[in-house]
Amino acid sequence: MADERIAGYRVDREISRSTIASVYQGYQESLQRKVLIKRLHPQFVRDREIRARFEREAHALARIKHKNIVHIYDYRADDELMLLVSEWIAGGSVSEFIRRHGPLDEAAALALAIDVLEGLQVAHAARVIHRDIKPGNLLLAGSTVKITDFGLAHFEGSPAVTQQGAVMGTPAYMAPEVVSGRPATANCDLYSFGVTLYEVLSGENPFQAGHVSQTLQNVLAVKPDRLEGVHAETNRLLQALMAKDPNQRPESAGAALAMIEPVAKELAVERGWEAVAERIGERERADHHSAPERGGPESDHSIRPARKPAPSRKVVVAAWTAMVLITAAVWLLSPGPSERAAGVNAPAEDSARFELAQLPQEPEVRRPADTSAAQAGGETDRRVVERPAEEPAEPGVESDVPPAVEPGGNADIDSASAPASFAGGAAPAEETGARERERAAETGAAEPAGRREATGDDRPAAADSGYVVLTVNPWANVYHGTRKLGTTPLRRPLHLPAGRVRIELDNPQFPPASREISVPPHDTAGVTIDLFDEVGVIEFINAEPWAEVSLDGNYLGTTPIHQQLIVQPDRHTLVFRHPALPDRDTTFTITAGGEPIRMFIDLTRAGRASGRR
Repeated sequence: MADERIAGYRVDREISRSTIASVYQGYQESLQRKVLIKRLHPQFVRDREIRARFEREAHALARIKHKNIVHIYDYRADDELMLLVSEWIAGGSVSEFIRRHGPLDEAAALALAIDVLEGLQVAHAARVIHRDIKPGNLLLAGSTVKITDFGLAHFEGSPAVTQQGAVMGTPAYMAPEVVSGRPATANCDLYSFGVTLYEVLSGENPFQAGHVSQTLQNVLAVKPDRLEGVHAETNRLLQALMAKDPNQRPESAGAALAMIEPVAKELAVERGWEAVAERIGERERADHHSAPERGGPESDHSIRPARKPAPSRKVVVAAWTAMVLITAAVWLLSPGPSERAAGVNAPAEDSARFELAQLPQEPEVRRPADTSAAQAGGETDRRVVERPAEEPAEPGVESDVPPAVEPGGNADIDSASAPASFAGGAAPAEETGARERERAAETGAAEPAGRREATGDDRPAAADSGYVVLTVNPWANVYHGTRKLGTTPLRRPLHLPAGRVRIELDNPQFPPASREISVPPHDTAGVTIDLFDEVGVIEFINAEPWAEVSLDGNYLGTTPIHQQLIVQPDRHTLVFRHPALPDRDTTFTITAGGEPIRMFIDLTRAGRASGRR
């Protein structure tokens, strides 16, 4: 990796790989400085919407020059390459700091607030709305705090890029009006920062719940408790920033700074983060040497939410009695194990933000995609609620005949944009290894382990062999018997015995496939297999204003859902749920190899969901 270069920049290491871009630590040798390189994956360079979003982030950073906002150094865009080069920040995010060292005291939190609000003041003056202010997008850069990750930024007054019904941001930090579907304004950034400041002081997000639906309901309805251990002016600032009514919030970042000023002077932090940077650095070093547990350094942290008084003993006893009776009734009336197994699978804890800026609006179904991970510059929560796809093992080409074929390679598989599997559809990713073990057990062979050399007993004579150029859409692990031959796309043809040969194709997002192919002696044949021919695809689901969606009892996530869904040919049911609107469902039929389906429903109107192919 250290010898690789991109557009003249040396690439030292890959930091992360998201749905549409890879992020690297690099070095600009001409100016002898470290840089952060964000490169759009080649298959998305000509995608108009993704290109527009990538350009928007670059233009947002270029429009703002301020010490509290990450600086952009370079931007390249042509038909083959798009990359953004920005300053390298050695320090971690505020979120990482809190996770390692615990919450900040009031002086440090207000010092941080001054830096962030000064950065927002400049951004808003340039008519740039960040739309995703949170601890993970604030970087500690020595004596300053810098705002990063403008991937969701919006230029006030410019046409919206996001489609109708899309909700942008991280649920636990989104302003109530955004959750309700109204456009984001600069005032929404102030709300998000209010939630961030509350978390920085107390160590907890007042709206975060174990499920995205409950989180959004909390944003709409819950009023955070006042904090104990801080000045009354600080509490007033928090309550004003997090007001449900936008008209009750400070009218600007400058107005919020004015609210901080009296306490900041009393605590001697009116210079911002610079005033506490040395002390915080000493705390980090001390914590590093003492190797504390998470939150250990602040176990005596005196700032905490002022909880409501505990209920009386009689109330507690009555509540427990009622709960026991209700639980018993539910147990007696609930279905048996077999019926429960067919029910809705409760989703795991979901603190995900809606991934809109990092996904194509209309993804191509018939194409391989790219490996995904979290994008640098923020927390690893920018994703769609989904079942992760297994990335293929490092591929090679195995030959059942001599001479051995040089190992090949495969295109990167995007685990975020790869098709998802559900009940009645393809097997989940974790079954891949089980399939290999089953193949070995059926034949009495040892368990295959990726690439394996064929023995002399297995190899037919070279005169009885031929070659096959195999293409599989989207990709597959290829087996001949129990032997793995490689993972498509392969760099070289498969070397196989001549005649009719059965190969097996394994992609965890699709049902297992087996094909008999003809291998010509002393020649090469081309074989193309499309796994989509035997399944159906739902490529897009959306709802107005938004909804949580289940397919045949399996939870998918929150709209808009761009993830391609692989489903078996049959009748299927989608259920849409919104906390403030009646549930809606629609039943439709999937045909094998049919055109992908796009589904939209307006929950504010009566009628059925509309779908088109």
